[in-house]
Amino acid sequence: MKLSGGIMKNNNYAMLLAIELAGKGSGFVHPNPLVGCVILKYGKIIGKGFHEKYGNAHAEINALNDAWKKHGKKSTENAYMFVTLEPCCHYGKTGPCAKEIIKAGIKKVYIAMLDVNPIVAGKGIKELKKAGIKVNVGLCRKEAEELNKEYTKWMKTKRPYVLQKIAITRNGKITWGNGNRKRITCEESNKKVRELRNQYDALLVGINTVLKDDPQLNCRSKEGRDPIKIILDPDLKTPKNARLFKSTAKTILFCAKKAGKNKEKEILKKRPESVSNKDIEIIKVDQKNDFLNLKEVLKEIGMKEITSVLVEGGQKINSSFLKEKLSDGILFFVSPKKVKNGLDFIDGTVKTKLKILDIKKSGKDLLLRTKQI
Repeated sequence: MKLSGGIMKNNNYAMLLAIELAGKGSGFVHPNPLVGCVILKYGKIIGKGFHEKYGNAHAEINALNDAWKKHGKKSTENAYMFVTLEPCCHYGKTGPCAKEIIKAGIKKVYIAMLDVNPIVAGKGIKELKKAGIKVNVGLCRKEAEELNKEYTKWMKTKRPYVLQKIAITRNGKITWGNGNRKRITCEESNKKVRELRNQYDALLVGINTVLKDDPQLNCRSKEGRDPIKIILDPDLKTPKNARLFKSTAKTILFCAKKAGKNKEKEILKKRPESVSNKDIEIIKVDQKNDFLNLKEVLKEIGMKEITSVLVEGGQKINSSFLKEKLSDGILFFVSPKKVKNGLDFIDGTVKTKLKILDIKKSGKDLLLRTKQI
């Protein structure tokens, strides 16, 4: 592909393409960041790649290999590299990317954002400069930081990024007048939710959702992967025939310490034959305000290198997270439907203010991206 329209325009295009490529790894690379890379020479894209799976080659290596496969080993000499995150300089699951970039003869590296991982944190750039490679930092920084907000939050706090997804009628109800939870939003909105499930590391619901809806908690896609299922189940009431066990993804049940060992043994004993004990984990935490201590829950989740959690709760879960201001964002899918006597999405004890960041159409619905203030 030959680019035209000036150096700055070409540079922006190359970095935005790298960011787009990085997004393809969503759901498959955690706890690693999403990274994309594009290599330019004489205004032409000669190689591109992204970090495809945790433990596999990083984006820079995939882009270099792509260029060498198409144009030969010397093609990357004096070329420009555009990468969404600072190249690593340490040995982990793979070798250091900075070292390979130097060996490839790259002339200049454009980096969208620094890596907040203390193992890297500027050291990758220092190594590139020491080798005589020119480095530019900050091109499309805002877009890159948005792409890796989950990774950044987890790396800095060891707590997962939490997004609440709430589907409501236009008058704020999550159930119909008889208390049943029929489908509220349109098919396009439901599709977006399935995409979110594929992107996020884990999906969290409360025991009431499990008992009333018997959800599968999957992304319903052959190409995607199902998230880790997290159930807030204080008394370990999750039934053995719950549909959520049909997915091969791991299930983590958080219960109160008072639940006792007998309850724990019982749920493991009653598990479906297709589910092994290693696929179910039970974690006991303290209680707070007649519910589980959510801060302790999130701490435990973060310790398991789960960087992002999609919360799809009912009134109890919604209210609990909003009361303690534990969400990094709240995504509302608002249906044009109206219900007279349905259940409100939060209870009357919640006092909070939300700032609307963005409003978009989602089929017949509205999609509101908000945060607490």
